[in-house]
Amino acid sequence: LMTALTQLEQAVQPDVVFAEPVGSCTDLMATVVRPILHYYPQRYSLAPLSVLFDGARSRGHDTPDVTYLYERQLDEAEYILFNKVDLLTHEAVIDQAAQLQRTHPGARVLPMAACTGQGIGDWLDAVLAEESAAQHVLNIDYARYARAEAELGWLNTQGEVVAAQPFLPRNWMTHFLRTFDAALQAQHASIGHVKLQAGTDSGILKASLTASGAPVSWDLDDEIEPVAQLRFTFNARVNTNPAQLERTLHLTFDQVTPSPAFRVHFNHFECFSPAAPQPTYRMV
Repeated sequence: LMTALTQLEQAVQPDVVFAEPVGSCTDLMATVVRPILHYYPQRYSLAPLSVLFDGARSRGHDTPDVTYLYERQLDEAEYILFNKVDLLTHEAVIDQAAQLQRTHPGARVLPMAACTGQGIGDWLDAVLAEESAAQHVLNIDYARYARAEAELGWLNTQGEVVAAQPFLPRNWMTHFLRTFDAALQAQHASIGHVKLQAGTDSGILKASLTASGAPVSWDLDDEIEPVAQLRFTFNARVNTNPAQLERTLHLTFDQVTPSPAFRVHFNHFECFSPAAPQPTYRMV
């Protein structure tokens, strides 16, 4: 982290840096915030720790260990960003916000909708005017934390699709994501997130699934004509083991890009479960 910050400072000299943890990390106060304040007290001013809460996501299929991990993330938040309120009724927003405030009284709950921009200005105004108190240090069971992390299969891959006949990238991406989602639902493997980006010489498309059965959401949606070749980047976090996740991906490619009409080449491929967290620093 400090190496990346130093490189960023040297390259662009930013006034504000937004830093996001990889995967489903928690215990950030003790392992990131406090060590930075301890070793670099004059170099950085740290804003309050903000944690996103997906108000539209059902937690019904989460295991007890995963639920424990999500709760610890909220426990250390100084701001809970109650996101996707645009997908909920007014009554549901009020009820969920009140529940979050009751269960996490040390945090400030801010309703927002990242897709529309609702509430983002209020959040930025608040956190950029404050500094982290660095007080919400967790009493966390690291063995349980490790079990929760290990329940997720992580898959990252890049490659190319070449077709005998031109095809519409947007249609292909939609078909791919829906097929992949349906296969995971049949296995009762819940999605943490799935992201697919496709690039051609004329533009870039990026689409996401944020939950099992959720509609495909488009983050980048250029108008691209039919092509016979595209580059893709695929990233998934799914509540299943890596072997099953890898099989599901290959079966999806077989179904959506059948040979010989299509050829798929992977330039990079990795599928794994995270190792047990072993923080370099933990200041409580």
